[in-house]
Amino acid sequence: MALLITYAQTKIPQLYQKQLAQWTKVIYLPLIYLQPRTLTLNEIHCLQQATDIAITSNYGAYLFQTKYAHYNPTATLHVLSAKTKQKLQLQVPNAIQISDRENRAALVDQMHQINPATTCWLLSDRVSPSEAHLPGKPLVIYYNTWTRSLQKKALTMLSGQQIDWALVTSGSNFQRLLTLKTRLDDQDWQHTVYYVLGHKTGSVIAAHHYPVVYPGQSTQVLEQILKKLVRQIKMEANHGLDKFTH
Repeated sequence: MALLITYAQTKIPQLYQKQLAQWTKVIYLPLIYLQPRTLTLNEIHCLQQATDIAITSNYGAYLFQTKYAHYNPTATLHVLSAKTKQKLQLQVPNAIQISDRENRAALVDQMHQINPATTCWLLSDRVSPSEAHLPGKPLVIYYNTWTRSLQKKALTMLSGQQIDWALVTSGSNFQRLLTLKTRLDDQDWQHTVYYVLGHKTGSVIAAHHYPVVYPGQSTQVLEQILKKLVRQIKMEANHGLDKFTH
């Protein structure tokens, strides 16, 4: 029995790392490699002129803070969570607003109330602006890549592991996991239950007819799903012990 988490271990609070490790083997395997992209002069000008900037990921927030904040210290930043806001507030002078719910769809709805002519979106190359109906100018600031060497490393880590639970943090992570599974033993994935942070990722997984568990509410989604995982894994582990003691 093992839990796969497609986040870096550093993104999981220490409390939950300890609780999960107490009951099962945990495999931390980010199915992702992020690379900054150099903006063109026209894109930098767009960023400088924006009155509102929407940031859709933690890495996007990190890049704004470290590479682009000096271009526009006055625009209002729009982010997905209070945690992202707290990190940015320590580094940039911009006003920051939080989406009502921690997902891109809610942020898009909120941004429809703002003039799209002076709005920029900071995105990865994996996001399709036409699909998301973004009200404003999309700026791809980083690449979400997946190399052969990373795939080989992932296969080595997963080979022979029975994955009973998987916390999958994005649709692209799931697609990469599907690719890996074609080269792994199906028996190890027969009973996998997938845990997600939002309905967009969940719908991608559900379309393949796999069981999906969602957060109960649309805020503090990571903490919610980790609590659910700890509770479920503890229950199943105790049930297994009961079988040996009776």
